[in-house]
Amino acid sequence: MKNRFYSLIVPWFADGAMAFMQRAMPLLAVQLHVGWGLLGIMGASGQIVRLPLTLISGNLSEKVGRATVIVPAAMIIAAAAVGLGFTHTPAGILVFYAIGLGAFGIFYPPLQALIGDVSHPRRLRKNLGAFGIGWCVGGAMAGLVTGWLVKRGLPLPFFFGAGYVLVAGALALVWSRTTRPYVPNPSENEAEQAVDQTGWMSPGKLLIISRMGLVTGVFGVAAVGILFTPVAINILHWSDAETATIGSMAMVGQAVAVLSTYASAWWRGKLWPQIAAQSVLFACGIVICLASSKLILALAFLGVGLAHGIAYTAALYHGLMTGPSKGRQGGMHECIVSCGHIAGNILGGLVAQKIAPRAPFAMLSVLAVLCLIATMTVTLYGRRRHSGV
Repeated sequence: MKNRFYSLIVPWFADGAMAFMQRAMPLLAVQLHVGWGLLGIMGASGQIVRLPLTLISGNLSEKVGRATVIVPAAMIIAAAAVGLGFTHTPAGILVFYAIGLGAFGIFYPPLQALIGDVSHPRRLRKNLGAFGIGWCVGGAMAGLVTGWLVKRGLPLPFFFGAGYVLVAGALALVWSRTTRPYVPNPSENEAEQAVDQTGWMSPGKLLIISRMGLVTGVFGVAAVGILFTPVAINILHWSDAETATIGSMAMVGQAVAVLSTYASAWWRGKLWPQIAAQSVLFACGIVICLASSKLILALAFLGVGLAHGIAYTAALYHGLMTGPSKGRQGGMHECIVSCGHIAGNILGGLVAQKIAPRAPFAMLSVLAVLCLIATMTVTLYGRRRHSGV
């Protein structure tokens, strides 16, 4: 229960900090009259910095220790969040947001590896479920609170984010110093793995499929969180508080999805949840392109979050179950998340500026269809190999 608690509470505060920054940054950028193209670059800047760091930090934590990497990352994020709170120029937003979001690429891979280190195979799914609940619910609540904070001053979400991430770093330090890694017993290893694998499809193939779905889901979440902001304010004439609150429905959807995957293993070893997630992303992309109703758009954002949460959980779980190095697998997972954010912000910002403000959501539907085609290809290839054809 101690590991379960820390698996939940550390990402609760860490992703809460990220949510404060991600929801408040585009509001600040719109106040400074930043265009779609530059806004997309701002949103991608942190992920561009984050991407190579995700591949380094997990491996580095294998050598120097998890907390030795996590704690300095938390301090960098906090400093960048404070910088965002005081900046009043597009250049300042670009620099501080890149540093802050980029440092999450240092923070998360060793945290995910730490969960793998301390988890008995029978407990890994539930500990990862607690991790998912933490980052989803913590992020969703922070996103919803942002709508209240911006009424009292836009710098406040950034300052709250700085405080949140420092708490996360302190908790991770205590956890790593007071918990011993789980050491598997070779005699029971095969039995444990057999208990943990369910369904007809191999974890390796599901890892490929869920990672493809993860890219599409992150693309959608990035487009909702960053690029829909100017649509809401300049075209639909929503207030800053309404924009922050309704946009946070994607985070609420993520939380609901992760809660459902935590409750039981209905998704594990099965293909249909991944197909369903991509189908939902396809439908939601079309709805967001066409709808103007706050309720309908809120439901569409909720659907994007649900689909993303299912793909995220499966990708992380199967990565830690199949990879020999938990630090490396955590880094690869976060690298894929960064790639989806980069695509969602840069490509989405480009098509929003050159084609239409809601064109990124048409791209989301196209990506979902491509992912479904690729999923069917991987599935059919796997069955042909299994049957010896």
